[in-house]
Amino acid sequence: MVLLKGFIRKGTTKIYIVILTGLLITIITLFSIINYYNNKCNEIFKDSSEMFVISTKEFYNNLNKNKKYTNLREVLVFKPNYSSKVFGIQCEQIRDAQTGFITDNFDECDQDSSVKWIDLLFDNYNSYVVVVNDSDLLGNQVIIGIHKELYEEEENYKDLIGKEVSFYFNDELIEFKIKGFSNERFPKIYISSKKYDKLFKKNNVYGYLVTPKYFFDTDEIYLNTLDNIDYAKTNTHYEGDSNNYFNFFYDMVNYLTFASYIIIIIFIIVIIVVTKNSIMDETEIIKVERLLGYNLNQIRKHLSTKIITLNFITIILSSVGSILINILINLSEIKLIIINFNLLLKIYGGLLLVTSFLCIFYGVKIGKKPNNYLINRK
Repeated sequence: MVLLKGFIRKGTTKIYIVILTGLLITIITLFSIINYYNNKCNEIFKDSSEMFVISTKEFYNNLNKNKKYTNLREVLVFKPNYSSKVFGIQCEQIRDAQTGFITDNFDECDQDSSVKWIDLLFDNYNSYVVVVNDSDLLGNQVIIGIHKELYEEEENYKDLIGKEVSFYFNDELIEFKIKGFSNERFPKIYISSKKYDKLFKKNNVYGYLVTPKYFFDTDEIYLNTLDNIDYAKTNTHYEGDSNNYFNFFYDMVNYLTFASYIIIIIFIIVIIVVTKNSIMDETEIIKVERLLGYNLNQIRKHLSTKIITLNFITIILSSVGSILINILINLSEIKLIIINFNLLLKIYGGLLLVTSFLCIFYGVKIGKKPNNYLINRK
């Protein structure tokens, strides 16, 4: 205990504590702000996104148990009948895979059609239409949900109300009569609940809509690698100023993450230097301990205790310091979590892990360098 008090009171030890505490507070504050902007990104993304999943087997329970998603709904999956001329086909450029020449589909597309089939698809690169039920519809009535930009231009679709339109379901062609159009963030069509239930009983594919919670972790790529998943796609549409806010938050996450990595590298270097120098500073104490009869294991134990105590003091001071800084930052528009236990556990756990490794490493070196650390006893 006397040796430990002497170590803590040393000027160099106090300097080490100040340096390590300052770096830890910087790291904790940076990651706290990163978490804040991450959460802001996720909030906007969640309000602006939807994921469509198509599976050959029942996948409801898997999605329902996944904490990355919310608002899970079962839906039907239709495919367009492009031969039905009620909606037009989008004109597009087509590049020949062998020659590289660009052609077009002007012979097939309809430039005069106000609403095109592509406006009904969840994803422009796949021919899938999301189908949900509406208890107010009767028989084969259908409401076409299209994006706000088209919906606001009433003249684009008014002449289509009352016309027949057909879709493929399980390779079966089904006809509907258009009752109207609705404003949707993402395209979908509504059919009567009775018709929906009838089709659902003989459905041979499983369709689901979910709301992803996390922009940086939607699992979309992973889902598409599963054998029973035919399709998994996240569609995002930001409205108003959401896009500008999202871009700002996203950029802040990138900048602060880069800065935090630099600080972590500096911190690791400092930890190595501090641990090495602390042990080197104890050379004279080691000689005295050897004269008093302590063996190498006891000396290593004493050194490890001193280094770990140094770390715990740093942990306590940096915790208090980071809490105070978070409280001060919260006086602004940025609202941080005052005590983020998961974050502190990761940072302090990494600190103790690195320190423990260094204590073992330098502890072994003590026994290998008697001229530097020990007095040979005859």
